[in-house]
Amino acid sequence: MIIHDHHSAVRKRLLRQQQQSPIDQQPAQSDFENSFALRLTFLVAAFVIGLNLLSPDPTPKPTHAVVRPTV
Repeated sequence: MIIHDHHSAVRKRLLRQQQQSPIDQQPAQSDFENSFALRLTFLVAAFVIGLNLLSPDPTPKPTHAVVRPTV
């Protein structure tokens, strides 16, 4: 079992090096938010939602049953 010195200069330097933000590395930006597929998906979803909200009720009107008096 190897016991590391937690206050050693090597460990401190390594931790400082890991915590520094690299200037030359930028996070990869995705073009998905600006893509045609995403816009088309939202357009189709809005169209379907609009059709569902504006379409008439598909359930038929209840028919009136003839009630006959029982003896």
